Amino acid sequence: MHMRHFIRRKWEKFLEGPGWIRESHGLGFIFRHYRSPSLKLFFWGMAWYDRIFSWHARLFLIIYVFAFFFSSLSMRSPAITLFLILTALLAADFAAGWVFKPKLNITRKLPSRVRCGIPFKIVYDVTNLRKLPAYDVRFDPNITLPDLRYAELSAMNSFGGKQTGHAELKLIAFRRGIVSIPQGIAESIFPFNLIKHSVLFSEKQNLIVHPSVSQITGLFSLPGLSCPQRSDSLSSPKSGESMDFFGCRQYRPGDPLRKIHWRATARLRQPIVKDFQEEETSAAAIILDIYQPVTSLLKFKISLMDNVTLRYQPEPVFEAAVSMAASIAEQLTRRGVRIRAFVSGSRAIQCNEGENTLSEQDVLDTLALAEPAILDPFSKNALPAIAGDVEDAGMVFLVVKRYDTAVAALIAELEKPDVQVVPILVSEKPRRTDLPENVIHVPAEPLLKGNGVVL
Repeated sequence: MHMRHFIRRKWEKFLEGPGWIRESHGLGFIFRHYRSPSLKLFFWGMAWYDRIFSWHARLFLIIYVFAFFFSSLSMRSPAITLFLILTALLAADFAAGWVFKPKLNITRKLPSRVRCGIPFKIVYDVTNLRKLPAYDVRFDPNITLPDLRYAELSAMNSFGGKQTGHAELKLIAFRRGIVSIPQGIAESIFPFNLIKHSVLFSEKQNLIVHPSVSQITGLFSLPGLSCPQRSDSLSSPKSGESMDFFGCRQYRPGDPLRKIHWRATARLRQPIVKDFQEEETSAAAIILDIYQPVTSLLKFKISLMDNVTLRYQPEPVFEAAVSMAASIAEQLTRRGVRIRAFVSGSRAIQCNEGENTLSEQDVLDTLALAEPAILDPFSKNALPAIAGDVEDAGMVFLVVKRYDTAVAALIAELEKPDVQVVPILVSEKPRRTDLPENVIHVPAEPLLKGNGVVL
């Protein structure tokens, strides 16, 4: 029974494939999703070939094969000398690399969340377990993906015997979403950069990439929109207290000690606290339009068939709308406005019980995973539910990619005497002449490039 489970685990690991290979390596889509033993055997061999031989070694091996072929034709061929020299060089590289083969204990520290277009660091804590030094060590040379690139070239690192050190890798993500980081690998190419000796560490990890954010000028100076002044604190705002003294009252359990009025307490011989007038911070909600007609969705997917990874990417206007919603969330937080709810299609996230605001991270996490929907989320039957999700907000920012009867009906459903609705249309085209004056038109190109937008 134990042998059967052992064989089954090994077989599953074989079909899963080597963890250090990157998604875009060769036919990455087939490698990850087609569980054929023959193809898996081919990819395992390709992965080990990539793990053992550097790019220089692959060119070297081509010359080595030709030298071997011509030297085998005749014992008097000049190619024999070349073959012997290349053999000695290959043997010396393998022997020296084997002697100084790294034996490292490595911990990879990966940030849980990063922002699209902003460089970030991966930190490695390294301990050399051998008395001999480890030379020319590179960390995670397989980490580059279609949407993840090096911000700086990865440097060579060396560690003395029994030495503890650190290494860094600077990367930049170009697409929001969840990026799967392969299993960690450290490679030593000492001494001649031909044969690699590697160490595996850390399992696969996921990295959440938030959408890019642009600086929006004039958002809070729109007619009829009242917002508090800019706050110096970047923390999540809550309902607070004004600085106006309201009076004194008796101490109640839970009152902070800093509120105690010591003179009144000494005079009356009982705890007295200072009371301040409470002041509620403005509350807002954000609604994002994720509708994309099925015709354009199918055309876009067909156009991606040439990409071997077959990864779906939303259209540019959709990405610009997501960036606009993220930019609004950031500026609301900085202005001291509580975000009561965020609605993305049929999905709505609201404050938990006992809390009065959504954190900016909650909104950005949802935006990082936002995908287009082929069904209109602003259908007539869905309007009451959307209005109910944002009913506690005094301001509603509606980010759309179209203006039609469905959007107009939603605006009419949201508009109340105590609710300020700000419709924002993100488009690649110029402003339409029939667009109502209260609808703000924002071009998509500046949002995609991360440039500032002036309303």
